Amino acid sequence: MPSRITPGLLRGLQTFLAVADEGGFSAAARRLGITQPSVSEQVRSLEEHVGLPLFTRLGRESRLTTAGERVRAHARRVLETLDELESDLGALRSGAAGIVTLVASPVPGESVLPALLPLFRARHPDTGVRQTIADTRTAVARLLRREADLALIGGPFRDERCVVEVLGRNPFVAVAPLDHPLARLDAVTAEQLAREPLVLREEGSGARAAIGAAFERAGIAPTRVRVVAELGSTEAVLAAVAAGLGIGFVSQFALGGGRPSRPLRVLKVDDLAASRDLLLVSERGRALGGVAASFRAFLLSDEIRARVAQASRVPATLLGPAGVSLSGQD
Repeated sequence: MPSRITPGLLRGLQTFLAVADEGGFSAAARRLGITQPSVSEQVRSLEEHVGLPLFTRLGRESRLTTAGERVRAHARRVLETLDELESDLGALRSGAAGIVTLVASPVPGESVLPALLPLFRARHPDTGVRQTIADTRTAVARLLRREADLALIGGPFRDERCVVEVLGRNPFVAVAPLDHPLARLDAVTAEQLAREPLVLREEGSGARAAIGAAFERAGIAPTRVRVVAELGSTEAVLAAVAAGLGIGFVSQFALGGGRPSRPLRVLKVDDLAASRDLLLVSERGRALGGVAASFRAFLLSDEIRARVAQASRVPATLLGPAGVSLSGQD
């Protein structure tokens, strides 16, 4: 049956190693800052524990027995392993090491987080991130089942079981093919857009809700909006627009990156402002582990919020009358 490792046993191993290293009980006592009788008592207790003598004394010199040699080899490994364990646990507590699990809705998960993760890991090189993509309802469900430490979704969202913090805004813009008549105008109106065939995300998506709410704020009822296609991703919307199906709406975060380009133009719409909050969600009352707490603080820092705001802006060149080549993602 394995022996129970007690504080007394660990202290005895440390004292035993000091005697073995120094070659005597007096020298070990000076190194440890305790009395020689205390050293002798701790070694005697260790010998009783193992059932064998560990030293032979030749005058003032103490030499290891065969059993003592075996104990010394194992004791070093035991104490080194415990030191490594303490170091690892300390890193986890401080957030310097470990894995954070995230679940995110498509726009933040595919257009926001990927650009931030290298920066976080550069500052915390012993950490890792495990991320999955899901719709908002699924993301929150996974969070509350404790399959993820944090969720990053689009708002509005409220749940008494959750702590909800705003990371930034997710604006939406209208995009059209370069040869579309509206693409030649410096600006268009919500009324003009409502008369055009529109390509939107599917009913129930946060993006669709944000676009519908923006039209209503502009005084245009949902029944007046000509929706010719409802698609399941931003990439599908952009592909359909490029093919000439209609005008689409996409997150501004989807306009960057080095993906295959399409000949599209961002339209300037003066009276239609569609956007959602980017929300960081955690479970209320659940203490985050070290690395998860570090990642939450990282996302909510002023620096990262400023980076997110910068990434959501459409460069002035994308609004020029000559049009631009854009690409998209979910």
